[in-house]
Amino acid sequence: MFAKLLALLMIGVVTAGSLLVVRQQRIREAGKLMILYEQTRSIDEDVWRVRAEIAARTTPEQIAHQLEGLGPFAPAPGIWCERTSEVYGLWRPSMPNADPPFQRVW
Repeated sequence: MFAKLLALLMIGVVTAGSLLVVRQQRIREAGKLMILYEQTRSIDEDVWRVRAEIAARTTPEQIAHQLEGLGPFAPAPGIWCERTSEVYGLWRPSMPNADPPFQRVW
């Protein structure tokens, strides 16, 4: 009888100890996750600040002048767009007898 009681007590202690270890690991990982989140947020703020500085320092005319040296630019050909639509099964207005991907209900 005493041995059974002692065994149950030991099982309870081991179970409680293992639960505390798992809890501590979860708390530690949550702290690491919060640090990574703060670092990501800080980097995002820096990126947006730099984008705002670039936008403030440049004008569309400056960008057009820089692109002149790269050669002529033209829109993508319609055949390429239609081929892409066929490959990926996308709906486009030029498809006869095709229902649009959505319909208005009002």
